[in-house]
Amino acid sequence: MENRQKVKNVKVFSDIETLEARRHLNRLIKDIDAHIENFFPKILNENDLCRFLRRKKSGYVGKDINAKSIISAPVWALMKRRGRHWRSLFAILLLEALGKKAAPYEQLLSVIPELCHSGALIIDDIEDNSLERRGNACIHKGYGLDVAINAANTVYFLPFLLVANHKHLNERKKFMIYRVMVDKFIRAHFGQGMDIYFSKHITMNKLRLWSKDSLEDKITQVYADKTSAILEGLVEIVEIISGLKGSRIIKKGIAFANKFGVAFQIIDDVHNFIDQARSPKKTGEDLRAGKLTYVIASALNKLTGSDQKLVMNVIARRNYRRRAKKILNAVKLIKECGVLDECLNKARLMVKVEREKFFKALPRGKAQKMLLVLLDDLL
Repeated sequence: MENRQKVKNVKVFSDIETLEARRHLNRLIKDIDAHIENFFPKILNENDLCRFLRRKKSGYVGKDINAKSIISAPVWALMKRRGRHWRSLFAILLLEALGKKAAPYEQLLSVIPELCHSGALIIDDIEDNSLERRGNACIHKGYGLDVAINAANTVYFLPFLLVANHKHLNERKKFMIYRVMVDKFIRAHFGQGMDIYFSKHITMNKLRLWSKDSLEDKITQVYADKTSAILEGLVEIVEIISGLKGSRIIKKGIAFANKFGVAFQIIDDVHNFIDQARSPKKTGEDLRAGKLTYVIASALNKLTGSDQKLVMNVIARRNYRRRAKKILNAVKLIKECGVLDECLNKARLMVKVEREKFFKALPRGKAQKMLLVLLDDLL
Protein backbone atom coordinates (compact mmCIF):
# COMPACT_ATOMS: atom_id res chain seq x y z
CA MET A 1 0.00 0.00 0.00
CA GLU A 2 1.24 3.48 -0.74
CA ASN A 3 1.88 5.78 2.21
CA ARG A 4 -0.69 8.24 1.02
CA GLN A 5 -3.46 5.74 1.80
CA LYS A 6 -2.30 5.53 5.40
CA VAL A 7 -2.12 9.25 6.10
CA LYS A 8 -5.14 11.07 7.43
CA ASN A 9 -5.96 14.52 6.14
CA VAL A 10 -4.52 17.39 8.14
CA LYS A 11 -7.18 19.40 9.93
CA VAL A 12 -8.84 22.20 7.96
CA PHE A 13 -9.38 25.27 10.12
CA SER A 14 -12.41 27.53 10.24
CA ASP A 15 -12.30 31.01 8.71
CA ILE A 16 -12.12 32.57 12.18
CA GLU A 17 -9.22 30.33 13.23
CA THR A 18 -7.40 31.08 9.97
CA LEU A 19 -7.92 34.84 10.37
CA GLU A 20 -6.60 34.79 13.92
CA ALA A 21 -3.57 32.76 12.82
CA ARG A 22 -2.81 35.31 10.09
CA ARG A 23 -3.07 38.17 12.60
CA HIS A 24 -0.57 36.42 14.84
CA LEU A 25 1.74 35.81 11.85
CA ASN A 26 1.63 39.52 11.03
CA ARG A 27 2.62 40.35 14.61
CA LEU A 28 5.49 37.89 14.35
CA ILE A 29 6.65 39.54 11.11
CA LYS A 30 6.97 42.86 12.96
CA ASP A 31 9.02 41.11 15.64
CA ILE A 32 11.26 39.59 12.97
CA ASP A 33 11.82 43.02 11.42
CA ALA A 34 12.82 44.38 14.84
CA HIS A 35 15.20 41.46 15.50
CA ILE A 36 16.94 41.98 12.16
CA GLU A 37 17.32 45.74 12.64
CA ASN A 38 18.59 45.26 16.18
CA PHE A 39 21.39 43.04 14.85
CA PHE A 40 22.00 44.81 11.53
CA PRO A 41 20.87 48.46 11.81
CA LYS A 42 19.88 50.52 8.80
CA ILE A 43 22.63 53.01 9.66
CA LEU A 44 25.83 51.47 11.05
CA ASN A 45 27.62 53.52 13.72
CA GLU A 46 31.03 53.06 15.35
CA ASN A 47 29.65 50.61 17.92
CA ASP A 48 28.12 48.46 15.18
CA LEU A 49 31.37 48.41 13.22
CA CYS A 50 33.34 47.43 16.33
CA ARG A 51 30.81 44.69 17.09
CA PHE A 52 31.07 43.22 13.58
CA LEU A 53 34.83 43.67 13.27
CA ARG A 54 35.33 42.38 16.84
CA ARG A 55 37.75 45.07 17.97
CA LYS A 56 37.67 48.09 20.25
CA LYS A 57 38.03 50.65 17.45
CA SER A 58 36.83 50.16 13.92
CA GLY A 59 39.73 52.10 12.40
CA TYR A 60 37.34 53.84 10.04
CA VAL A 61 35.91 57.34 10.05
CA GLY A 62 32.18 57.22 9.43
CA LYS A 63 32.23 59.85 6.72
CA ASP A 64 35.06 58.02 4.92
CA ILE A 65 33.73 54.46 4.95
CA ASN A 66 30.16 55.71 4.73
CA ALA A 67 29.00 52.28 5.87
CA LYS A 68 25.43 53.49 5.55
CA SER A 69 25.58 53.44 1.76
CA ILE A 70 28.31 50.82 1.27
CA ILE A 71 27.08 47.96 3.46
CA SER A 72 23.73 48.51 5.15
CA ALA A 73 21.83 50.74 2.73
CA PRO A 74 21.92 48.36 -0.28
CA VAL A 75 20.67 45.44 1.81
CA TRP A 76 17.98 47.46 3.56
CA ALA A 77 16.90 48.95 0.22
CA LEU A 78 15.87 45.40 -0.67
CA MET A 79 14.56 44.29 2.73
CA LYS A 80 12.27 47.31 3.14
CA ARG A 81 10.39 46.12 0.05
CA ARG A 82 8.68 43.75 2.45
CA GLY A 83 9.32 40.15 1.71
CA ARG A 84 7.11 37.75 3.61
CA HIS A 85 9.78 36.46 6.05
CA TRP A 86 8.21 33.04 5.65
CA ARG A 87 11.47 31.16 6.23
CA SER A 88 11.94 32.82 9.61
CA LEU A 89 8.29 32.28 10.48
CA PHE A 90 8.62 28.61 9.57
CA ALA A 91 11.67 28.11 11.81
CA ILE A 92 10.27 30.03 14.80
CA LEU A 93 6.89 28.29 14.67
CA LEU A 94 8.49 24.87 14.22
CA LEU A 95 10.61 25.39 17.34
CA GLU A 96 7.49 26.41 19.28
CA ALA A 97 5.55 23.43 17.90
CA LEU A 98 8.28 21.12 19.18
CA GLY A 99 7.73 22.46 22.70
CA LYS A 100 10.77 24.74 22.95
CA LYS A 101 10.25 28.40 23.83
CA ALA A 102 11.32 30.32 20.75
CA ALA A 103 11.88 33.71 22.41
CA PRO A 104 15.60 33.21 23.25
CA TYR A 105 16.27 32.11 19.66
CA GLU A 106 13.94 34.39 17.69
CA GLN A 107 16.70 36.79 16.65
CA LEU A 108 18.90 33.92 15.48
CA LEU A 109 16.06 32.36 13.48
CA SER A 110 15.16 35.78 12.05
CA VAL A 111 18.64 36.90 11.05
CA ILE A 112 20.05 33.70 9.51
CA PRO A 113 17.39 33.15 6.82
CA GLU A 114 16.56 36.79 6.10
CA LEU A 115 20.07 38.21 5.76
CA CYS A 116 21.30 35.20 3.83
CA HIS A 117 18.25 35.23 1.56
CA SER A 118 18.59 38.96 0.93
CA GLY A 119 22.23 38.50 -0.03
CA ALA A 120 21.29 35.63 -2.33
CA LEU A 121 18.61 37.72 -4.07
CA ILE A 122 21.06 40.55 -4.75
CA ILE A 123 23.61 38.13 -6.24
CA ASP A 124 20.93 36.20 -8.13
CA ASP A 125 19.72 39.40 -9.81
CA ILE A 126 23.28 40.20 -10.88
CA GLU A 127 23.78 36.69 -12.28
CA ASP A 128 20.46 36.84 -14.15
CA ASN A 129 21.06 40.42 -15.32
CA SER A 130 17.61 41.23 -13.93
CA LEU A 131 16.21 44.75 -13.95
CA GLU A 132 13.56 44.61 -11.23
CA ARG A 133 13.05 42.96 -7.85
CA ARG A 134 9.85 43.36 -5.82
CA GLY A 135 8.60 46.20 -8.00
CA ASN A 136 11.75 48.36 -7.97
CA ALA A 137 15.15 48.45 -9.64
CA CYS A 138 17.51 45.66 -8.63
CA ILE A 139 20.13 46.66 -6.05
CA HIS A 140 23.05 46.47 -8.48
CA LYS A 141 21.23 48.91 -10.78
CA GLY A 142 20.86 51.48 -8.01
CA TYR A 143 24.16 51.03 -6.17
CA GLY A 144 26.51 49.54 -8.75
CA LEU A 145 27.88 46.02 -9.17
CA ASP A 146 30.82 46.47 -6.81
CA VAL A 147 28.74 47.74 -3.89
CA ALA A 148 25.96 45.19 -4.47
CA ILE A 149 28.30 42.19 -4.58
CA ASN A 150 30.25 43.28 -1.51
CA ALA A 151 27.13 44.06 0.55
CA ALA A 152 25.48 40.76 -0.44
CA ASN A 153 28.57 38.74 0.45
CA THR A 154 28.89 40.57 3.77
CA VAL A 155 25.41 39.56 4.92
CA TYR A 156 26.14 35.92 4.06
CA PHE A 157 28.76 35.94 6.82
CA LEU A 158 27.33 38.25 9.50
CA PRO A 159 24.91 35.63 10.93
CA PHE A 160 27.90 33.51 11.94
CA LEU A 161 28.73 36.22 14.50
CA LEU A 162 25.29 35.88 16.02
CA VAL A 163 25.82 32.14 16.42
CA ALA A 164 29.30 32.68 17.90
CA ASN A 165 28.03 35.09 20.55
CA HIS A 166 24.72 33.36 21.39
CA LYS A 167 24.42 32.99 25.15
CA HIS A 168 21.85 30.17 24.98
CA LEU A 169 23.99 27.89 22.79
CA ASN A 170 26.88 25.81 24.11
CA GLU A 171 30.04 25.33 22.03
CA ARG A 172 28.89 21.97 20.68
CA LYS A 173 25.60 23.37 19.42
CA LYS A 174 27.35 26.39 17.91
CA PHE A 175 29.69 24.10 15.99
CA MET A 176 26.79 21.96 14.77
CA ILE A 177 24.93 25.06 13.54
CA TYR A 178 28.08 26.33 11.78
CA ARG A 179 28.37 23.01 9.97
CA VAL A 180 24.73 23.03 8.89
CA MET A 181 25.05 26.59 7.55
CA VAL A 182 28.22 25.82 5.59
CA ASP A 183 26.81 22.56 4.18
CA LYS A 184 23.61 24.24 2.99
CA PHE A 185 25.43 27.29 1.57
CA ILE A 186 27.63 24.98 -0.49
CA ARG A 187 24.68 22.96 -1.72
CA ALA A 188 22.69 26.09 -2.62
CA HIS A 189 25.63 27.48 -4.61
CA PHE A 190 26.07 24.23 -6.53
CA GLY A 191 22.36 24.30 -7.35
CA GLN A 192 22.63 27.91 -8.47
CA GLY A 193 25.68 26.96 -10.54
CA MET A 194 23.71 24.29 -12.40
CA ASP A 195 20.85 26.73 -12.90
CA ILE A 196 23.31 29.15 -14.51
CA TYR A 197 24.80 26.34 -16.60
CA PHE A 198 21.45 25.41 -18.13
CA SER A 199 20.88 29.02 -19.19
CA LYS A 200 24.44 30.03 -20.08
CA HIS A 201 25.27 27.05 -22.29
CA ILE A 202 21.90 26.47 -23.89
CA THR A 203 21.70 25.85 -27.65
CA MET A 204 19.02 24.31 -29.85
CA ASN A 205 20.97 21.04 -30.06
CA LYS A 206 21.55 20.89 -26.29
CA LEU A 207 17.93 21.76 -25.59
CA ARG A 208 16.78 18.88 -27.82
CA LEU A 209 19.26 16.55 -26.12
CA TRP A 210 18.33 17.64 -22.59
CA SER A 211 14.61 17.37 -23.37
CA LYS A 212 15.06 13.69 -24.23
CA ASP A 213 16.75 12.98 -20.92
CA SER A 214 14.37 13.88 -18.08
CA LEU A 215 14.90 17.65 -18.22
CA GLU A 216 12.18 18.30 -15.66
CA ASP A 217 13.86 15.89 -13.22
CA LYS A 218 17.18 17.70 -13.68
CA ILE A 219 15.56 21.06 -12.96
CA THR A 220 13.80 19.59 -9.92
CA GLN A 221 17.19 18.54 -8.54
CA VAL A 222 18.54 22.05 -9.13
CA TYR A 223 15.59 23.47 -7.19
CA ALA A 224 16.09 20.97 -4.36
CA ASP A 225 19.65 22.24 -4.00
CA LYS A 226 19.32 25.97 -4.57
CA THR A 227 15.96 26.47 -2.81
CA SER A 228 15.18 23.50 -0.55
CA ALA A 229 18.65 23.28 1.00
CA ILE A 230 18.25 26.43 3.11
CA LEU A 231 14.80 25.37 4.35
CA GLU A 232 16.15 21.91 5.24
CA GLY A 233 18.98 23.68 7.05
CA LEU A 234 16.50 25.63 9.18
CA VAL A 235 14.83 22.35 10.19
CA GLU A 236 18.26 21.00 11.18
CA ILE A 237 19.08 24.16 13.17
CA VAL A 238 15.75 23.85 15.00
CA GLU A 239 16.66 20.19 15.63
CA ILE A 240 19.95 21.26 17.23
CA ILE A 241 18.33 23.95 19.39
CA SER A 242 15.49 21.66 20.52
CA GLY A 243 17.77 18.71 21.27
CA LEU A 244 15.62 16.33 19.21
CA LYS A 245 18.54 14.86 17.29
CA GLY A 246 17.43 12.07 14.96
CA SER A 247 13.76 12.19 15.95
CA ARG A 248 11.13 11.01 13.48
CA ILE A 249 9.49 14.46 13.56
CA ILE A 250 12.72 16.07 12.34
CA LYS A 251 13.22 13.43 9.64
CA LYS A 252 9.70 14.07 8.39
CA GLY A 253 10.35 17.83 8.62
CA ILE A 254 13.46 17.58 6.43
CA ALA A 255 11.59 15.45 3.87
CA PHE A 256 8.78 18.00 3.84
CA ALA A 257 11.21 20.94 3.52
CA ASN A 258 12.80 19.29 0.49
CA LYS A 259 9.50 18.91 -1.35
CA PHE A 260 8.20 22.28 -0.22
CA GLY A 261 11.26 24.15 -1.49
CA VAL A 262 10.91 22.57 -4.94
CA ALA A 263 7.18 23.27 -5.04
CA PHE A 264 7.71 26.87 -3.94
CA GLN A 265 10.20 27.42 -6.77
CA ILE A 266 7.84 25.90 -9.33
CA ILE A 267 5.06 28.21 -8.14
CA ASP A 268 7.50 31.12 -8.48
CA ASP A 269 8.09 30.00 -12.08
CA VAL A 270 4.34 30.07 -12.69
CA HIS A 271 4.14 33.63 -11.32
CA ASN A 272 6.59 34.64 -14.02
CA PHE A 273 3.82 34.14 -16.57
CA ILE A 274 1.05 35.88 -14.63
CA ASP A 275 0.05 39.36 -15.80
CA GLN A 276 2.17 42.09 -14.21
CA ALA A 277 -0.91 43.60 -12.56
CA ARG A 278 -1.31 40.41 -10.51
CA SER A 279 2.33 39.61 -9.89
CA PRO A 280 5.44 41.53 -8.81
CA LYS A 281 7.41 39.64 -11.45
CA LYS A 282 7.74 41.02 -14.97
CA THR A 283 5.62 38.76 -17.20
CA GLY A 284 7.83 36.42 -19.21
CA GLU A 285 11.05 37.66 -17.59
CA ASP A 286 12.48 34.13 -17.51
CA LEU A 287 11.96 33.83 -21.26
CA ARG A 288 13.62 37.19 -21.89
CA ALA A 289 16.63 36.03 -19.87
CA GLY A 290 16.83 32.67 -21.63
CA LYS A 291 16.32 30.98 -18.27
CA LEU A 292 15.28 27.35 -18.41
CA THR A 293 12.68 26.79 -15.68
CA TYR A 294 10.43 23.89 -14.73
CA VAL A 295 7.43 25.62 -16.31
CA ILE A 296 9.25 26.24 -19.59
CA ALA A 297 10.58 22.66 -19.69
CA SER A 298 7.04 21.37 -19.06
CA ALA A 299 5.69 23.61 -21.82
CA LEU A 300 8.27 22.25 -24.28
CA ASN A 301 7.07 18.72 -23.49
CA LYS A 302 3.47 19.76 -24.05
CA LEU A 303 3.82 21.93 -27.16
CA THR A 304 4.35 20.46 -30.60
CA GLY A 305 5.35 21.52 -34.10
CA SER A 306 5.89 25.19 -34.83
CA ASP A 307 4.65 26.25 -31.38
CA GLN A 308 7.31 24.16 -29.66
CA LYS A 309 9.96 25.38 -32.10
CA LEU A 310 9.13 29.03 -31.39
CA VAL A 311 9.54 28.59 -27.63
CA MET A 312 12.76 26.62 -28.14
CA ASN A 313 14.13 29.38 -30.37
CA VAL A 314 13.28 32.04 -27.80
CA ILE A 315 15.04 30.09 -25.04
CA ALA A 316 18.08 29.04 -27.07
CA ARG A 317 18.69 32.04 -29.35
CA ARG A 318 19.53 35.49 -28.08
CA ASN A 319 18.47 37.24 -31.28
CA TYR A 320 14.94 35.84 -30.83
CA ARG A 321 14.80 37.14 -27.26
CA ARG A 322 15.55 40.66 -28.46
CA ARG A 323 12.33 40.70 -30.49
CA ALA A 324 9.37 41.70 -28.34
CA LYS A 325 6.82 40.05 -30.64
CA LYS A 326 8.59 36.67 -30.38
CA ILE A 327 8.58 36.92 -26.58
CA LEU A 328 4.91 37.87 -26.46
CA ASN A 329 3.98 34.98 -28.76
CA ALA A 330 6.00 32.52 -26.66
CA VAL A 331 4.37 33.79 -23.45
CA LYS A 332 0.95 33.42 -25.04
CA LEU A 333 1.68 29.83 -26.15
CA ILE A 334 2.86 28.83 -22.69
CA LYS A 335 -0.15 30.43 -20.99
CA GLU A 336 -2.67 28.94 -23.41
CA CYS A 337 -1.35 25.36 -23.47
CA GLY A 338 -2.56 24.76 -19.91
CA VAL A 339 0.87 24.10 -18.45
CA LEU A 340 0.58 26.79 -15.75
CA ASP A 341 -2.34 25.09 -14.01
CA GLU A 342 -0.67 21.71 -14.46
CA CYS A 343 2.52 22.93 -12.82
CA LEU A 344 0.59 24.48 -9.93
CA ASN A 345 -1.19 21.18 -9.36
CA LYS A 346 2.08 19.24 -9.58
CA ALA A 347 3.67 21.57 -7.05
CA ARG A 348 0.80 21.15 -4.60
CA LEU A 349 0.63 17.39 -5.02
CA MET A 350 4.41 17.19 -4.65
CA VAL A 351 4.20 18.33 -1.04
CA LYS A 352 0.84 16.87 -0.04
CA VAL A 353 1.93 13.47 1.31
CA GLU A 354 5.07 14.76 3.07
CA ARG A 355 3.08 17.67 4.49
CA GLU A 356 0.47 15.37 5.96
CA LYS A 357 3.08 13.01 7.44
CA PHE A 358 4.98 15.93 8.97
CA PHE A 359 1.99 17.72 10.47
CA LYS A 360 0.48 14.51 11.76
CA ALA A 361 3.73 13.91 13.69
CA LEU A 362 3.84 17.45 15.12
CA PRO A 363 2.14 18.01 18.47
CA ARG A 364 -1.22 19.74 18.10
CA GLY A 365 -1.32 23.33 19.26
CA LYS A 366 -1.28 27.00 18.34
CA ALA A 367 2.14 26.89 16.65
CA GLN A 368 1.20 23.87 14.54
CA LYS A 369 -2.00 25.63 13.48
CA MET A 370 -0.13 28.76 12.40
CA LEU A 371 2.42 26.68 10.50
CA LEU A 372 -0.38 25.07 8.56
CA VAL A 373 -1.95 28.43 7.68
CA LEU A 374 1.43 29.89 6.68
CA LEU A 375 2.37 27.04 4.36
CA ASP A 376 -1.10 26.70 2.85
CA ASP A 377 -1.05 30.41 1.99
CA LEU A 378 2.34 30.06 0.34
CA LEU A 379 1.11 27.23 -1.88
